[in-house]
Amino acid sequence: MTVLIVDDHALVRAAISQVLTSQLEIERVVMAQNYTEAEKQVAQLAPDIIWLDLHIGRSDGIAEIGHLRKLSAASRIITLDDAEDEEQAFAAIMAGAQGYCSKQDIDPDEIIAMIQTLYRGEFVLPPGLLTRLIQRLRLSLIHI
Repeated sequence: MTVLIVDDHALVRAAISQVLTSQLEIERVVMAQNYTEAEKQVAQLAPDIIWLDLHIGRSDGIAEIGHLRKLSAASRIITLDDAEDEEQAFAAIMAGAQGYCSKQDIDPDEIIAMIQTLYRGEFVLPPGLLTRLIQRLRLSLIHI
């Protein structure tokens, strides 16, 4: 499996990469420090998993999800946010991401399980956030 880590903080990229490179199922870990580099890597490699920081500079992370999906529809995207934000999570999922978590809540010991879940085509969301998003979807269907 190939994983692309997109984050503007070198320490975050290095930490996630260190966790992933020790795993046998991870064949390749590639890094990008901005969305332009990410798009080049995705076009070239079509990674299985894209670990995407939603806030890089003044760029629009939600729009970037769409760009990356166009370049590699099969890639599964998990988005990272600085703090849990229900609006951002909903927007990310609706834009095509399959996962969302905050940097504050991520446990390094859970990163591999998250990657494996994404690789199986399942969604990765914190349980409380998942409940709120499902409730929100139900409400939106009632008002249609």
